[in-house]
Amino acid sequence: MARISPSLWERFSELQVSLATSFYSTDEKEHAAITNRSSFHATKSNIVEAVQRRIPLRVGIIGIHDQQKVDKARQMLINLGVEEQHIGYDDLRQVGRGVRDRQPDYDQLCGNCADGVLAVSPTGDVWPCVFTRWMPVGNVFSQSLPQLVKNKVLE
Repeated sequence: MARISPSLWERFSELQVSLATSFYSTDEKEHAAITNRSSFHATKSNIVEAVQRRIPLRVGIIGIHDQQKVDKARQMLINLGVEEQHIGYDDLRQVGRGVRDRQPDYDQLCGNCADGVLAVSPTGDVWPCVFTRWMPVGNVFSQSLPQLVKNKVLE
């Protein structure tokens, strides 16, 4: 949730979208070390913007290492106005940018992929969930979403 233009914020409000983002640390340097980019201030300001606009927001605190101050991060999010019941915690899953010492595999998933939700990329690729980019089930530019939902792979 690092780069959101003013016009996109307007569209989010108009379309009544819900947003979700990950959060890693209350410490700017630690956050940057985990994300491999300087995104702390942008992420924090976007969280504040979503709260001010009353855009529904879920924030997942991702545990990367034992020294993370998860409780401090949770409290910061609450202080920013994120509703406590919309703050979750999960350990790092070794998929996508989270891959550290093994390849993505089914054991990294929660078991609820494609259970009422699909992920669609900017290029139109569709996955059972955001963590399953290695197993696309189609593309919305070549098939409609209802056709993809009927795809046997999703059953």
